[in-house]
Amino acid sequence: MILSVLKSNAPLRRLFVTNIALLFGCSSFTFIIVSSISVGLMKIVVWSMLTLISAVLVGVVTLKLVKPLLVWHERLSTLDSETLDATSMVKSSGDNSADRGWNKLIENGRKWQAYSAVQREIDTSLSSSRYGDSTRLLDAIASAIAAVDAEGRITYANAMMAGICGADSTDQLIGQPLGQAMNISEAAQKALEDSQSCDAEWSVSDGTDNRLLRGHRRPINENLESSVWTIRDITQQRLAESMREKFLTAATHEFRTPLANIRAYAESLDMSQDIDAESRKHFYNVIQSESLRLSQLVDDLLDISRMQAGALALERSEVDLGRLVEDVAMKVQGQMASKSLQLRNEFPPKYPKFACDKNMIAAALVNLLGNAAKYTPENGKITFRVEVNARTVQFSVTDTGIGIAEDELPNVFDRFFRSEDERVQEISGSGLGLALVQEVARLHGGDVLVESVINQGSTFRLVIPLG
Repeated sequence: MILSVLKSNAPLRRLFVTNIALLFGCSSFTFIIVSSISVGLMKIVVWSMLTLISAVLVGVVTLKLVKPLLVWHERLSTLDSETLDATSMVKSSGDNSADRGWNKLIENGRKWQAYSAVQREIDTSLSSSRYGDSTRLLDAIASAIAAVDAEGRITYANAMMAGICGADSTDQLIGQPLGQAMNISEAAQKALEDSQSCDAEWSVSDGTDNRLLRGHRRPINENLESSVWTIRDITQQRLAESMREKFLTAATHEFRTPLANIRAYAESLDMSQDIDAESRKHFYNVIQSESLRLSQLVDDLLDISRMQAGALALERSEVDLGRLVEDVAMKVQGQMASKSLQLRNEFPPKYPKFACDKNMIAAALVNLLGNAAKYTPENGKITFRVEVNARTVQFSVTDTGIGIAEDELPNVFDRFFRSEDERVQEISGSGLGLALVQEVARLHGGDVLVESVINQGSTFRLVIPLG
């Protein structure tokens, strides 16, 4: 065992050689001392005793120095690098430097094994997560993703990319040029390929609908052998931006008109000292009327905003539906009479129990009847009908007025929407009434529908569930 240790341990080997040299020196020194003794037998005895004592001393010192190394060698020889387990290694009970070093080695080994176990658990958890592999993860992303090679051919596509391209599966896109798969014009495709990285927008058409797409291309490597595209359909986003711009334009116009009238009449009253009492009264009436109009405009806009934000709660209670519709009809009688309009009420003989927000429903019905009166020429006819079945109450208002063009019907419930018809533009209005009606219907879990034929009239139906 000692020989194997000496072969594998250079410092120990040097120590052993040093001890041999020390032993030889001691023997030589003993020999010199013994040589000075005259009696021959005595020389031999003394020389032998001194040599033995020297050998024992050297052996004790060597054993003292070598023993910790032998213990270390024995411990390390039992370890296998492939099956190393620090938790099964036994700590030493000694207190020398070798024992302390051994115990420190075991502690560090156990810590390393604990960290390794945690890392394995993390790797296992990630590899067996609910997302499965990266393909399923990319398919769940809302943006279209495609990888293309140096020639622009698709090498990978996620599910959203297949949807944008109108493909039944992603496999149909593999190998196709990106521009061909997305039906991009040659000019647009060339412009997209001119730069290494680009952010661009382009329109595509499937023969019926035009869509606006925004794409971001980034190279995967420095050699530009492949790149990845991230593409989103921003058609609805652009429509929303367009509607917002129209809303701001209409809102500005609707606020400016009453403010301008108030300012003009107020300046006239301030600058003219000789205004007669009748004119002065007229000016005050205009200012008051425009102030009320402006106040109503702000209130309607705030009500709609609160409804859409969920900040305006319903105050449901059981109401007398017959009394409600009769009160609404009475409120618009004056407006109908001013244009000699014929209002026909068609109410059922009996009403069911009906729980709703009375004020909101009344405001919605007044808006519908007020619009009918506003956009129906003099001597026209308006029908206010209430129909009840087992599940819903349907309020309908039919007029013989201007009507709404077919292409404008989808927008009639947008805030501040006003028809482009010149006859409508000549009539003052905020464009908020129908938006308010729609929000009232939504809050009650119902709906509002419209049918209209230009120059023949319109029918609006407010449908509210009974439950």
